[in-house]
Amino acid sequence: MAVDAIAAGSGPTREGEFSVEQRGIQPVPESQRYGRVFRVFTVWFAPQISPPPFFIGALCVAFGLGFWPGLFSLIVANIVGTAPVAWLATWGPKTGMAQMPLSRTAFGRGIALPGIVNWGATIGWQAFNNVFGATAVHLLLHVPFWLALLLIFAGQAILSIAGYEVVHTFEKWMTYVLGAVFAILTIKIIMGPGAIGATQSTVQGADLVGSFILMVVVAGSYTYGWAPYAADYSRYLPTNTPRRHVFWYTFLGIATASLWMEILGLAVAGKILDLGTIGTAVAIRDFIGAGLGQIALIAIYLGTVAVNALNDYTGSLSVQAAGIRIRRPVAAFITGVASFGLSLWYLYGSESLPNKAENFLLFIVYWISPWLGIIAVDWFRRRGRVDTGRLMDLKSLHSGAPAVIAFIVGFVASLPFTNTVAGFNFVTDHGGFWKYLIGWFPQHGLHQADLAFVVGLVVAAVVYAVLDRRTGSDLYLPASEMAAAG
Repeated sequence: MAVDAIAAGSGPTREGEFSVEQRGIQPVPESQRYGRVFRVFTVWFAPQISPPPFFIGALCVAFGLGFWPGLFSLIVANIVGTAPVAWLATWGPKTGMAQMPLSRTAFGRGIALPGIVNWGATIGWQAFNNVFGATAVHLLLHVPFWLALLLIFAGQAILSIAGYEVVHTFEKWMTYVLGAVFAILTIKIIMGPGAIGATQSTVQGADLVGSFILMVVVAGSYTYGWAPYAADYSRYLPTNTPRRHVFWYTFLGIATASLWMEILGLAVAGKILDLGTIGTAVAIRDFIGAGLGQIALIAIYLGTVAVNALNDYTGSLSVQAAGIRIRRPVAAFITGVASFGLSLWYLYGSESLPNKAENFLLFIVYWISPWLGIIAVDWFRRRGRVDTGRLMDLKSLHSGAPAVIAFIVGFVASLPFTNTVAGFNFVTDHGGFWKYLIGWFPQHGLHQADLAFVVGLVVAAVVYAVLDRRTGSDLYLPASEMAAAG
């Protein structure tokens, strides 16, 4: 078995060990596993205490939902969107591997496709998050947006380059710091005049149902989007860590914090949407009140760094998983730099922020669903048994053609069920065949409801199950390092 020296390297062996993590996608040996399972909760809780879910909650009003239908849609979205992430997180202790490298079991040498797509998605997430952090720094220090972006990049780069243990420790402390700041904000909003429950729906009947489903998909994409990251932050835990603990700490860490922020955003949606790009930061600053407003802006900066550190770190692992031979700390730096340029488009582009956000968030769902359907089928067929050592030798793996074909077919099959502003504008401009391929069903009978995530997942799973004919040793990869089934 060939060992890629670029993907290998040393990593932390105990809590509080702050050396730069050199290990990339190489499995974490059992002898170097460590950590309390509760840290899975804090590493996921802190990144959600940030402006993006706050803004997403406000989109309920943009989609025509009143407070109570909007609230219900957010609850459903967080349950549906977070459950797959929590399940995938249990793969970390079982295998000692990060999520995208584990996808090699199904995709083989074809891992380059989802690996690069996920790398691009991590850049997109950072750019989206940077909008809120940059506006907060701009309001706090009165500096240009580009300089504010550099300050965010500096913070997240330090964390993501340092790696797993530093990220975990930072998120632990941010859980308490950001939690305290936003607890104050929550009290201020609750005590404010007419915030909770005041907004009424502007759509009715079937249109209300369609908007409700669309909002579930958009809001759910924020938590669902963590799925390709899930095992990255549990892979150092000992093999005997209880799976149910990993699942529930992950689920509660993501869902409770995300839902909390989204409800706050829904409660003050009017102010957020009226002020455009700077609306989220201004709303948080103004509602928290005089004296504490500046602290709130600092909290937004820290929250942006907290969430982007995870994006940057996972982006570096996705690059390696795709077969690009570059050391993980270098890949993390490059990922952060790439996000800088896209952030400028989010800040200065002509399209409205809600439209940009909707397009991006929905695309995340469209590509993750086929990928999830494929790796889920693969995992169940192999009953959780993985030869992690063999996965490191990319050249010796199968072609991955069935997975790649299923991924593409699932994505294309979902397009008629998509509902994005970008897709609608494209069809309006070009018409013809495209009007049947992109967004046909939401515009003809589904009342704007977006069901692409269901179609993409099911179609990709079925196509992969039919095409992949591996059995026995080809499927199970006879163990040199076998994770226990169950």
